Amino acid sequence: MQMDSADRVLWLREELSLTDDQVADLKRSTEASRAVQDAARLQMRGMRDQLRDGEVTQGQFLDFMTERREAVQQQQLDIRNKTETILTDEQKDQITSMRRRGSQGQRGMRNRRGRGGG
Repeated sequence: MQMDSADRVLWLREELSLTDDQVADLKRSTEASRAVQDAARLQMRGMRDQLRDGEVTQGQFLDFMTERREAVQQQQLDIRNKTETILTDEQKDQITSMRRRGSQGQRGMRNRRGRGGG
C-alpha cells in the first residue's frame, strides 16, 4: 500500500514523535517535491506528444527520458538529505530501522509471489 505525502508526514509524526516545526518543514519539503514532480510530468507528456507528432526523434526522446530519470533520482536524494537535516540523530536511527524492515518485507512479498502465492 502506497501512502500519499500528507499521510506519510502524519505517520512519521506519530512514529518518530516529530515536533510541530519538524512537521511544518517536512510538509514544505513534500510540497516543493510535488511541484517539481508535476512539472516533470508535464514536460514528459509534452515530449511524448512531440515524439508522436514527429517533432523529435526517438533518440532525442530517449536522451530526454534519461535526463529526466537522472533528475528525479537526484531530487529523491535531495529530499532524503533534506529530511535528514530536519530529524534528530535518534529519529534518523529510527527511520533507518524502518527502511530496513520495509525493504525486508518487500523482498518477502516478492519471494511469495514468485512461488505462486501472494
